[in-house]
Amino acid sequence: MQVHNYEHHENDQTHVMHALNIASYARLSSGKYLMLIEDIIYCPEPVTNVIKDFVLFACRELQLDSMPEIEIITGPVHNQNSTSFAAYSPEKKIYLYVRHRHIMDVLRSLCHEMVHYRQHILNQLHAGSGKTGSDQENEANAVAGQIMRKFGHSHPQLF
Repeated sequence: MQVHNYEHHENDQTHVMHALNIASYARLSSGKYLMLIEDIIYCPEPVTNVIKDFVLFACRELQLDSMPEIEIITGPVHNQNSTSFAAYSPEKKIYLYVRHRHIMDVLRSLCHEMVHYRQHILNQLHAGSGKTGSDQENEANAVAGQIMRKFGHSHPQLF
């Protein structure tokens, strides 16, 4: 388990996060990496700390004892046909686009995909699950909204 941080060292502070990959880095002359993510998400606190705290919170709420890999993508949405800022892959990976978004919106997208991960574990996903209005999409929207309200009450400084 590893989390990429500013020094690009391994960090296993949490047992629930498989990996947090930051897709865009800026190489510094010191040989360390600066995550561009801090400059493109609107957040009053260090973004990676907020995301780690939120993942732990959401895992407790969803009763998850594991997490898929989370790939944070700091570039523009991957193509013009995309209608979403996040996606869950059956290969147990969450893709999260974060460019020019408020942290609470990013976390809501992440939570929505975590609900899909839980649905996957419970064998509730099928070919039509991703369609607008499907039971699985409606559940992911509703549960993510409920979790965000709870998280927001305990983190009002993020608004």
